[in-house]
Amino acid sequence: RVAERRLALAEAERWLASQEDERVADVARAIRARLLLGPVVDLEVQGTTRRYALGDEVTIGRGDATLVVASRAISRIHARLRRGPEGGIEIEDLGTRNGTTIAGARISGPLLVRGEVKVLLGGEIPCRLTPLQDGGCEVELAGTRVVAPLRDLEIGPWRLHCERAGQLCFVVLTTPPGASRPYLQDYQLAAAVELCTGDAIASARGGEVVLRVPGGAPPKGAG
Repeated sequence: RVAERRLALAEAERWLASQEDERVADVARAIRARLLLGPVVDLEVQGTTRRYALGDEVTIGRGDATLVVASRAISRIHARLRRGPEGGIEIEDLGTRNGTTIAGARISGPLLVRGEVKVLLGGEIPCRLTPLQDGGCEVELAGTRVVAPLRDLEIGPWRLHCERAGQLCFVVLTTPPGASRPYLQDYQLAAAVELCTGDAIASARGGEVVLRVPGGAPPKGAG
């Protein structure tokens, strides 16, 4: 009820390890089916739906990257984006064969970007980077726009980030000390909760939704 989904799953697994309980098994299956996994997620924040790439840095490539492009012209992990030490965005080519170019010049190390630039990955894949006022970056790649906060995503007083557990990347909403914890329906949430599809988070009981995770209605028993 307070959306500590990983804790609920752990308790369910401990219970099911020693006995058969179809009710508990159903709840566990429902939670697993709805858990939101990152680092790339679609979120509706204050009425506007965008795609976000969560994390302190974002990689682009055709394999084990945050943003994946199906092109043999670029490497499995081709380029990296992160915040510059004194503001702006840094883009770095990760030693790739086909390189990364800006205005026809191949970059060989971290390059600071303070305004909108057009980048060419592997000599073929165009990518537009637009720094945002809050220090993040909008990435336009393969016809899709993605907002990369390049730190925790701030939603009012709350913070949103990814936490890895094995091969999974949970999307976790946290409330800093002293701030008011959010509500899901009639329940005030824990200080750190894993988001699920269909969640509608408000700042007060019965209040206007501030954060919504697109998805269908919660399955019965998902909580």
